[in-house]
Amino acid sequence: MQVLDRVLGSSSVETLIWLSGLIFAMVFVSILLVNIRDLAFSYIANSFEKKLISQTFMQNIKDQLKTNIGGQHLKDLGTIKSFITSPQLALGFDLPWVIVFLTVIFYIHWILGFVILGSTICLAFMAFLNQKILKYQTEKLNEMQITIARKLELLMRNAEVIIGMGMVSSVNTKYNKDLQEIKTLENSLKSKTKAIATTVKTLRYGMQIAITFISAILIMKGKMSSGGMIAVSTLASKVLAPFDAAPSVFTSIVSLKKSYERLKNTMKNIVEERTTLPVPNGKIVAEGLFYMPNGSQTPVIKGISFNINAGEVIGIIGKSGSGKTSLARLLTGIFEPTRGKILLDDSPLNLWNAEQLGKYIGYLPQDVELFHASIRENISRFDTDTTDEKIVEAAQKAGVHQLIMSFLNGYETEVGQANISAGQRQRIALARAFYKNPKVLVLDEPNSNLDIEGENALLNAIVTAKKDGATVFIISHKPSILKVTDKIMIIGDGELKVFDEAQKVIESFGKL
Repeated sequence: MQVLDRVLGSSSVETLIWLSGLIFAMVFVSILLVNIRDLAFSYIANSFEKKLISQTFMQNIKDQLKTNIGGQHLKDLGTIKSFITSPQLALGFDLPWVIVFLTVIFYIHWILGFVILGSTICLAFMAFLNQKILKYQTEKLNEMQITIARKLELLMRNAEVIIGMGMVSSVNTKYNKDLQEIKTLENSLKSKTKAIATTVKTLRYGMQIAITFISAILIMKGKMSSGGMIAVSTLASKVLAPFDAAPSVFTSIVSLKKSYERLKNTMKNIVEERTTLPVPNGKIVAEGLFYMPNGSQTPVIKGISFNINAGEVIGIIGKSGSGKTSLARLLTGIFEPTRGKILLDDSPLNLWNAEQLGKYIGYLPQDVELFHASIRENISRFDTDTTDEKIVEAAQKAGVHQLIMSFLNGYETEVGQANISAGQRQRIALARAFYKNPKVLVLDEPNSNLDIEGENALLNAIVTAKKDGATVFIISHKPSILKVTDKIMIIGDGELKVFDEAQKVIESFGKL
């Protein structure tokens, strides 16, 4: 405006130089401030992630046991971090400048000011309408995308079964059916979004034509300079920019809100650090244990109570689905009882520091999984303060040292790159359970994939653990392992049917 109204009219090069210098300085300061703002947002986002990443990761691991959430908590944290550094958040800080730009437009001419103010109100209304119309579908699409991502993750984990049993075509049909539901919703959402975007674009073009038309009339009547038309046109685009971006901002905010709510609920479940308790002996007491999984109306553990002295070996047997694995997870603190409690040396498991408790418990799950890392790291549980002696000692106790040494790279063999069978995985996982001489060992079907050599090694390992004073729980369908037990529990329909000396229980089998 100044160039058109002052410089061209006066042919003053000096004025042009001063104007150019002033504008360059203002643009430089503007770019500097934007960069500072971006750096501030980046710092806030990184600090936010750094503060919550450890807690979120640990809670994600715990919640994976309850529902198949995949890495949802971590994804939600990433969504919030991304929004903090996104242009959408920066637009919020640009909104106050709308008032400044409108004030300048009103100063140039009040008629153009009201035209642009009216257009702004219309665009704001369209943004509000967009939010009302698309909110439900956007939220539903967001949830469906999360669900299908979890389903796909589960399918990939079961690739061996899918291929081996000729299920590829059937699974593909099922997956495409789920995908089609999402595509139908996406297309509906896109058509509505496009209709609103077309309306907004039409309104913008109409406003631009109106500004040009009114400006031309005002210039012809001497009410405004020609430079004023250029200035108003430029400022109008600045005024409307935040509202033009409203649809994309709304979509981001919907995802942000959902992620925030999920993460907020997750943070409520995080327990603060517990006091470090004395090293336990291994005595286990269960008092009126009830456990009901999330979403279930029927308890899988019903009023179980028992008292186990440190150093005893307990066999747990029962039919499939009787509650044995659920009891194992309660004994290790993986699950928390719905009612009742489990005490380790007279202290309830939920009052132990989780990291401390984990050092005193060795757990071999029914479905053995090793981490994609070296055998050394798997046995040591990724303990950075470990020593070679402790790792080899655990492997020797589990009777797997010679097996590991038969691999090309020994303890440095990468799981996932070497051909490790199910039985070998189980024996390495057993060594992981024995790492650092835990006070309590819970072995769920520890011999399900073992040959005679592996089973003999397991029996010797249990005897060694007993000598070291460890309390051992063995869940098994194979009677051969019961000969090393002191007592035997029989679980049926979630209830403790029998709990007595091993010899008495074994003899009672012969009388049935």
